[in-house]
Amino acid sequence: MIHADADIAIIGSGFGGSVAALRAAEAGLRTVVFERGRRLDLQSERERRDVLLSRFTSGPAQVHSMPGLLALTGNALGGGSQIYTAVKMPPKPEIFDDQWPGDINWQSMQPWFERVRDVIQPQTVAQPFDRQRKLAAIANALNGHVEALPLAWSPPSQTQQSNITATDLHGQWQTWQAGGGKRPLTQTYLKRAEEEGAEVRCEAEVTFIESLPSGYRVHYRYRSNGACIDDSIRADKVVIAAGTLNTLRLLFRCRAAVDGLPNLSPALGRHFFTNGDMGAALWRGAGLPQADNGPLVTAWVDLWQHERMFLMETGRFPIVNASDRAPWLFGVMGDPPIDGAITFEKGRLRHRCERESVSVFHRRVSILMKRAAQAIDARSLVVPATVFNRRPVTVHPLGGARMANGPRDGVVDSHQQVFGYPGLYVLDGAAIPRQLGSPPSMTIAACAERAMAKMLEQGH
Repeated sequence: MIHADADIAIIGSGFGGSVAALRAAEAGLRTVVFERGRRLDLQSERERRDVLLSRFTSGPAQVHSMPGLLALTGNALGGGSQIYTAVKMPPKPEIFDDQWPGDINWQSMQPWFERVRDVIQPQTVAQPFDRQRKLAAIANALNGHVEALPLAWSPPSQTQQSNITATDLHGQWQTWQAGGGKRPLTQTYLKRAEEEGAEVRCEAEVTFIESLPSGYRVHYRYRSNGACIDDSIRADKVVIAAGTLNTLRLLFRCRAAVDGLPNLSPALGRHFFTNGDMGAALWRGAGLPQADNGPLVTAWVDLWQHERMFLMETGRFPIVNASDRAPWLFGVMGDPPIDGAITFEKGRLRHRCERESVSVFHRRVSILMKRAAQAIDARSLVVPATVFNRRPVTVHPLGGARMANGPRDGVVDSHQQVFGYPGLYVLDGAAIPRQLGSPPSMTIAACAERAMAKMLEQGH
């Protein structure tokens, strides 16, 4: 079979891959995007029912269960934007003070953050909710402050708002409705990329990257009439943006093969981070906020100055006919001194980190959530320490193929090109060199904007 070559093959369609697709297509490059998940039909009942990827369903979320780690990531066209809370927040400026390559700092990143804002156009929630008033009481008790969060969303009309119930809210937010709700990448970067001519191949999983004397051959597998078919395409440039864990798995597999990428840095898998992710809830209290028809997230309690941590409220969990007893959920993110590693053994990823550091962070979160509960006359619920210490949980896996000044310390350079492999890039969370302590989508997209600008400027 004769294959049409591509100027650039992009593996994954999340925050790094979608940026690469738009900028490459705008520049007139023949652009092919491989996405192993489906293109969601946002009006389909199936999309509301089949949430998780499994042997029997192809939902937009994937659970990675491995020794030492449990992670939840995206698995659909648009990647994590189909399941995330839509918060578009850059990290604190001091995050760029260390562990980044020398030519990256807070000031140099500002034009790229602005470029992401221009495309996604995030906005805060203008309507005050009881949640925000309760957050103010919590912030006061914890010596922090409440910050409204910019979201990639469109407010529903007043008519629609009055008809949304607590049990409808999560379904509407996650699947997006025409009249309002979250704007995933399929409504922003990817939509524009396809309008510019990018070809998107869904349900096509890349299995191997072969290094050629000129360019690369990307091997992939797709389904047709119930059968699995193996195929390949040659590309001058390749962007790997399959999501941190899938990117690491692909890189490990390619490093192990002589005809793959055998000269990948020995730093592959080192410096892996969970972004300080933890879950918590407040429940059983008269002071819990009233259920409302707003988005899942409106604001967080900023405890960065004293705790290097954020308590992001994610709404009251919808329980049919029991909204008054529904727990108020929180996503906790921070910058704990936890530096882990991913290894690849017998075809399976494994995670290792210092357990005592995990325990210290867990205890800090538990104490803060108890104080938060006391501030509004409620009870706190945090993932038990025994569970969290045995297998940390993350929805924001970062690192493992990080940016660095040289191959001894990382896998890619400051413009995210793989050391020793010209034209091969890593543009997702795997390239982030440290914990961010905040939702990483804005940073991943801004770094991808920066990398693509350099790639197109230099023509490689």
